[in-house]
Amino acid sequence: ADVLVVSAFADVDALWDKVERAGHFAQDLDAWTAQVYRGSTFGDFFVNMSRSTDKPVLLTEYGVDAYHDVCGAQESEGPCFNMVGDNSGSFEDGQAQAIFAKNLTREIREQSTIHHH
Repeated sequence: ADVLVVSAFADVDALWDKVERAGHFAQDLDAWTAQVYRGSTFGDFFVNMSRSTDKPVLLTEYGVDAYHDVCGAQESEGPCFNMVGDNSGSFEDGQAQAIFAKNLTREIREQSTIHHH
């Protein structure tokens, strides 16, 4: 039976570089898969991946957090834990998340090799 062989990565730091440096060890892979969380845009993800490999890239996850968390934005004396409804200044922003998700989905369609542009 035919089997699709993939390798999954989270795009935490320059996935394209890992593929470029070590991809030759994975010649039997049919496709790369990636979990990409970069905010409102994929940025250079598609360009860099297309320069690094001729194999397809399947996005298994993508998106952006809907919670604007101020943790780490200010100096604190210890661990920072925020929860919805506390007085930290953090908040849920579903409207921004929806805008980002729409933009990310548009970018996927624009980069898709099966979607006619």
